[in-house]
Amino acid sequence: MSPPLPPDTLIGFHLRSPSRSGGKDWVGCLTQDGTFHRYWGKTGQVNQHRQERGNHRDLRDLVKQKLTKGYRILDTYQAPDGWQSRRSAEDATARAEDAAQPLTAVTDSDPIHITPSRQHSLTWDF
Repeated sequence: MSPPLPPDTLIGFHLRSPSRSGGKDWVGCLTQDGTFHRYWGKTGQVNQHRQERGNHRDLRDLVKQKLTKGYRILDTYQAPDGWQSRRSAEDATARAEDAAQPLTAVTDSDPIHITPSRQHSLTWDF
């Protein structure tokens, strides 16, 4: 699961680089006020943080740089939906709940019964 981000985050990426010692994680995000946050550390211990002014291009460029160094994208964040993995997990849960519902029998009968009457007729006036 990806780490929590500042509440006003617009976009973010969670990256991981595998290694013999267990791997390294890096998280970068951009907030509404133009603050570029970076979090990093060993996998499971992301405890270092740096923030500075930035924009989408800065975030994109750093993600590309990390990818060339062997990192891979684990998760992406997009406001207001949140982390993609969480959305995927929620979608899978919803699909599983839908699949678990018993199917209702389909009948050929029409719930509205209309009986034709000679007294009532439809006439068009055009």
